[in-house]
Amino acid sequence: MKVLKNLPIQRVLFTAGLGMMIVLMAGCPQKSGNVTVLVTAGNGVPAVTEVSIADFVSLVLSVDSVKLLKSATDAKGVEVLNGPTDIDMVDLAGVWQVLDTSEVKVNTYTHISVNISAAALLVADGADEGGDPDTATVTIPEGGLVATIVQEVVVASEGSGLLSINLGGIHLTAPVAPATEFTLAVQATSAGLSTEAKTDVLAIGAVSAVDATAKTFTVTLGGAAATARGVTFDDTTVFIKEDGTAGTAADLTAATLNAYVLGSLAATGALTATDVALDDATEDAGVAVCHVFGDVPTAAGTAITASRSTAAAHLAHGDAAGDCIVE
Repeated sequence: MKVLKNLPIQRVLFTAGLGMMIVLMAGCPQKSGNVTVLVTAGNGVPAVTEVSIADFVSLVLSVDSVKLLKSATDAKGVEVLNGPTDIDMVDLAGVWQVLDTSEVKVNTYTHISVNISAAALLVADGADEGGDPDTATVTIPEGGLVATIVQEVVVASEGSGLLSINLGGIHLTAPVAPATEFTLAVQATSAGLSTEAKTDVLAIGAVSAVDATAKTFTVTLGGAAATARGVTFDDTTVFIKEDGTAGTAADLTAATLNAYVLGSLAATGALTATDVALDDATEDAGVAVCHVFGDVPTAAGTAITASRSTAAAHLAHGDAAGDCIVE
């Protein structure tokens, strides 16, 4: 009290009040929950074009951001994707790709915003069966294409949840024939945050921290986010080597491998693998793949020559290695 004795009463009260404020703020830390973002193309990529949808080899979208908004006029939002990520919509027909896991402040959000900065389309060349696919130009608005979803998302501190976003409302319009230039439009939907595990989830990234005894490894997701995710496998997990032939867990040892992991994702973000397709990141040689779209039988597929990386993704979602077999 000797220190405060000669101070004016107003200053003493201010000093004491500031001390109480600091104590109160320190005693009430910000609460948050974990949100894992997944995207899918639904049952397929609808299109209004003169090119058959079955001829799409890949439709890669560069997703710059995914945000939770507190209102329709929220200009800032809360980012739940920590960096640009490329997703191939053809590989996501009936499959969910996990993008990132973020810590989000507890709150009720009313909208989800998805920003797409670029798109690249490869179309199979029917005149050159088994050859390289053709590149088509895809135009999006300057500054990116924003898909806004009106959906309540309640983030609680009690645990984690999966935010599943369906980008299946993709439309490619070709104003001029033949269809070599397209305009992209997107309609997205979401059911909000869920604590239920989701099956048919795809995680793509570099392999590390392989533990054969515990039957676990880590896959670091691609893109700027570079999020490490733990993967568990068992004796029923199917491993596919770079050339499309059957592999084993022992093939996980190469430091240069990327993995395309298909499995079940818990609300906590833990992934249990049913299928693991491996890709040697140092190899660039082409691989013959019979590409099928959705549930189209293999006999109706399109023969393509894909990079090892693309081939592994195609094999993970059901395409066949080698040429198409027509009976």
